[in-house]
Amino acid sequence: MSLSSITLSPKRLVASLMVASALFGVAATSVAAAPAAPSATPATPATTTAGAPATNDASPVGYYLWHDDGGYHLRTHGPGAEHRSVARLRTNGTFQDVDKAMLEKDDRVTVKDDGHVMVLRFHTYGAWDGVNFRVDGGEHMKLNLKLDGQEISTANIFLGSGGAHPATDPFRIEI
Repeated sequence: MSLSSITLSPKRLVASLMVASALFGVAATSVAAAPAAPSATPATPATTTAGAPATNDASPVGYYLWHDDGGYHLRTHGPGAEHRSVARLRTNGTFQDVDKAMLEKDDRVTVKDDGHVMVLRFHTYGAWDGVNFRVDGGEHMKLNLKLDGQEISTANIFLGSGGAHPATDPFRIEI
């Protein structure tokens, strides 16, 4: 007997659907109780960003991020020709005390989405551009960094005094 030759009365069809729903509900509950899959963006511990990196005018092109008692500091460096840096930072807290550092007239820092998002647009001409800030009430900050219109290589992202590189870009930092 094939399944296509089985005919169910409307009552049996409804009963079959109810049984299937009950079984699916048990399966769905089991799936819902399963542990969550790891985040697609691995978190970088806050200790990784502790302390200012040792930098000078010959430091490699890239982004430099660190924190100290004054808060967070993000710098872009572009030795040589002009580089365009665009960074988008998002936190579950709010960005506070945003202070521009070494910016030229066309550089921009914009805080939006009720303080949860900060967007940086820097044109770096052989020197440094940056911003200093605090994160109030947040547990993490996600960064998406671009250089000259492309996702920047993680080898050009330097975190803390040790110059560690995140595993990915975008990346997330625990605060």
